[in-house]
Amino acid sequence: MAADIINTSAPLQHVRVLHLGVAWAGRVTSMLLADQGADVVEVLRPGHEPHACDPLLGRGKRLIEVDLKTCSGRAGTAEERPGLWTQRAELWPAYNEYQAKTSREIPVVVLERV
Repeated sequence: MAADIINTSAPLQHVRVLHLGVAWAGRVTSMLLADQGADVVEVLRPGHEPHACDPLLGRGKRLIEVDLKTCSGRAGTAEERPGLWTQRAELWPAYNEYQAKTSREIPVVVLERV
């Protein structure tokens, strides 16, 4: 959902969702969350075959393609975390609020090409 069209009175306006599923139920659920104002990013496989339902199920979401077969994930190191956290918090300021409410350190995940 583009920042200039976010409904500031929507009940889920401060919720961020990363949708990694491929099944119908997940796509419908993330669509409904977007309808209620959540910022939804749906991750698709490269070469995702378009379906007639894509315009409906993709509404209000940002769609990105990630090839998980050529990427690996790891926890950010103690040295990387401050810079990565700052970048994350600039995109999603609520991360700082959430971190302040919990005693655990929220991990930062780094994706790298293999």
